[in-house]
Formats: sequence, structure tokens, C-alpha cells
Amino acid sequence: MPARLGTPAESRAARPWWGLSGYAPQIPQMHLLVWSDAPLAQKATNDELQKRATAAALFNAADGKLREVGALAGELVACGIAVRYAETKASVQWIFPIPMPLPGHRTTQADLRATLGYGAFATPEKPRRRGQDAERNDLVLSVDGPENSNWMAMTLPLAALKPGDPVTVELIDRGVFTDDAVFPTLRGRYDGTLPMVLSAPGARAECRLVPSAVVDSHLALALRASDETIAWMDTTMTGHLGERVAVSELTARLTYAAALVGWSDPRVVRRIDRAALLLRRIHAETRAEGEAKVKALPPPSTFVDVAPGGFALRVDELVCGAGAAREASGYNVSASSLGCVLRVSVKNLGKEAARVSSGACAVSTRVRPGANPFIVELALYDRYSRSLPCQALFEPRVRDEHDVTIAPGATATVRFGVHREGEFAKPYFGSEPAPFAGDLAAVGPVLVRTFFRVDRYEPAQREWLRTE
Repeated sequence: MPARLGTPAESRAARPWWGLSGYAPQIPQMHLLVWSDAPLAQKATNDELQKRATAAALFNAADGKLREVGALAGELVACGIAVRYAETKASVQWIFPIPMPLPGHRTTQADLRATLGYGAFATPEKPRRRGQDAERNDLVLSVDGPENSNWMAMTLPLAALKPGDPVTVELIDRGVFTDDAVFPTLRGRYDGTLPMVLSAPGARAECRLVPSAVVDSHLALALRASDETIAWMDTTMTGHLGERVAVSELTARLTYAAALVGWSDPRVVRRIDRAALLLRRIHAETRAEGEAKVKALPPPSTFVDVAPGGFALRVDELVCGAGAAREASGYNVSASSLGCVLRVSVKNLGKEAARVSSGACAVSTRVRPGANPFIVELALYDRYSRSLPCQALFEPRVRDEHDVTIAPGATATVRFGVHREGEFAKPYFGSEPAPFAGDLAAVGPVLVRTFFRVDRYEPAQREWLRTE
């Protein structure tokens, strides 16, 4: 137990980019917390997660007896929200032995989304302009309830409520785009007692204090699940080119812990730091493998047979930075989104002339119209085993992207743009890998892996090519 519980501001400051919005998260959906292919050693923990790791379980375990609690300073509150809503939809039904569908109808409930705010980030009475509400929207807690249900639960971690503070709950039906399912915004003021009830015609929310013993029990489960996942990854995963490390289960389990005590809690931060060390070790192994492969591969000027009987490829140059903008001048790409340009030569290995096309991140050749093409997919991997986003470049006046005819034994040049990564391409843990911005030295060595298959029943042929 830390010396003191955190605050919403501290939790927001510690929120990782994958923590999405809100000063603290909500408990993730079960399919993210528990994977179907989880190792047998985690079975007991997974069974317990499936039984307990929900906001509804916390609400049901919370104190439902009205009592004076005064100001809240970091406690966990759980809210249950109910609406009255039903929608009748047209449908069809089959009745044996009638061999045709008959008209029918079905009644559905709401697909609720609740957004809870309090104090300075409660929903204002008078709507503001979008820009004026950005800071508030970054702090409010929002969660989707189950589909087709008029009841849902959510958590309010690190509650910092004082008597007199406003509390609001905005409700929408995320599956309906008409005014038929407009729910009122629930409003009230915290008076120092819990449970707190907010109600309006057709909707009601009840917020209860979760006993510290229940919070501690759920947190122990969340931390144990996170530790098991980190241990399993540490003992089974090594870094390899072309293989990304799946972290979705780990981020979900850490999110479960943060949904109880916030992102800034030292127990959550320690596990995020351990995950960063784990990923650093895996990245170091991947880089070592890439450097060893560079030494073993022929130089970039060498043609490599990537589609037997079809064509060979040779990497001419990978140009980044200012050179990439010059290389792509006149092509279908915005220089601001471009990190590098990969220039590749294609050699016709066949006995007839072939048309060469490039699209997405692939090269194809076709001898004649109607003939089966040789299609080779390309993937660029950096030292972090990221597949850098790649797209063929072609002149706008060319109708079929890059499409030229080459004689037997002749070559043609095709270009691919390697795009910069967006703002969300950030490291999950630690400081690496930084988003790719065209700095080759920061991500090298970069290798090209080709993928070719004659048909879906044949084994694939994969080849590696150097770029430097």
C-alpha cells in the first residue's frame, strides 16, 4: 500500500498513450483480459478474472447502506446505471414446416455509453464549443456498457469529491443515430453521503463506495495477472526479425489495475517499468539478429530470385530525409508524410516479355492478359522488428499505377514510399522504439523480406534483402 493514494491529476500525467482518454481507465472487456490460448499455468488466475474482473462485480460488492462519508480522497466508487428503453425492429422468422421466411419483429434494449464527470470536469449546464471543452473531455471517465442491455456499471477510481461538488452522467445509445434514444444527462451534487443517486425521467444512476478490502482483493488479482503475463513473456519470448511482440493482454491487465488505483500508483508504475525492461531485451535480440543477417546476406547490388521463373529483385537504394523528397518528386505522395524511398530493380527471368506492376507494397509481373501473375509482397523491417508502412509510388498520369513492359533478361525500376508513422505509433513501454520519422540511423539496419507463393497449397518462399 503506498503512503498515500494518488489524485486524478497525477493519474492523468502518468497515463500511457494506450490508456486512451480519462484520467483513469475502466476495466477492460473480458476477451482482452483472458486470451483463449493462455498457458495452463495461468488457468487459476484466468478463472478468477472471469468471475470477478468486472465493474458490475465491484458495484455488487460495494456498500449499499446510506452513510456519512464526508470528503473522498482517492477511494474507489462504483456506479450502476439503468435506463428505460425498448425498440421494436422488423425481422424475419422461420416456422417449420413453412419453407419461406415470415415477417416478424424483435424488441431490443439500449447499447449504453456513459460519461461521468465531477467537480471541475462535470458536464456544464450550457454547452461549450469543442475547443473550450478539450481539457474537460480529457479527464472525464467514459465506458461502453454491454450491447442490448438497459443496465451497466462503471468505476470512479481516485475519487476526489467534496460536499457540494457537481456530479454528472451523460448517457447515449451508441447503436442509434436518431433522436428516439436521447437520454437525459443525470445531474446532482455530492452531499457527503453514499450511495449517491442521480435520477431523471427514464434514467437512474447509483454510486456506492467500494470497501478498501474489496479494492485490495481486486488489485491483488490484477497485479498477479500482470506479473504472470510478464513472467510468461520473459521466459518464452525472444526477439526475431519479422515477429512483433504481442502486448495486448499485458496492457489490458495493467489497465485493470489502473482502473482501481489510477496510472500513477507505484504498484502499477513498477510493472510498467518491468515491461519496459523486458521489451528492451527483446529489441536488443532483434537488432543483433538483424546485424548478423546483414553480414550474411549478399550486398544490395545483388539480384535475388524471389519468384522462380518469374523475376528477381535487387535493392538499388533506400533514400531517407531530404533525398527521399527529391526521389519522390512528381509521384503520388505527399513529401510531408514520406520518411524514405526504396528504389528496387525488377529483372524478368522468363522467356517472354512481361508487364511489371507495383501496388501497395508488392511487385507483380504478368506475361499476357489473363495469365496468372507472379506476385511478390514486400515488407520492410527495422531493428525493432517493426514493419514500416510502405506503398508503391507512381506518376499520376500512369493509369495502372507503375506498369511497364520489360523484355526477357531486362530490368525495370520501381519505387516504394516508406511513410512516417503517426502520433499513435509510440512505444508501449519505455522510450523505444520511437515513432519512425525517416531517421535511418535510429532504426537500422532495415531489411526487406519478400513473400511469394505459387498457389495457396504450396509452401511460401521468403527471401531477405539488404538495403545498406
